[in-house]
Amino acid sequence: MLQRDVLDAIKWEPHLNAAQIEVTANNGIITLKGIVDLPAKKIKAKNTAKQVPGVLEVLENIQVKISSREQKNDFDIAQAVLNTFRWNWNTLNDSIEVR
Repeated sequence: MLQRDVLDAIKWEPHLNAAQIEVTANNGIITLKGIVDLPAKKIKAKNTAKQVPGVLEVLENIQVKISSREQKNDFDIAQAVLNTFRWNWNTLNDSIEVR
């Protein structure tokens, strides 16, 4: 029952793909296994499982594997950081330099 509840919670998370995450339950302890493409998804899966009533502890064994076509070089990362600041109206965009 608890295993199903955690799986259902993961399915409802728009950023997670339940097919990528295996869930097992044993006396309130949830174990998550699988492979995701972003570190944020790994964190989100664990946090989602923790919020399910009846979960006492979450053991996370999810691997992050980024495909080579999705890997970013330093320039791409710098641009992403700058764009994040630009999209935040509360940031002084002209005073930020990313190295």
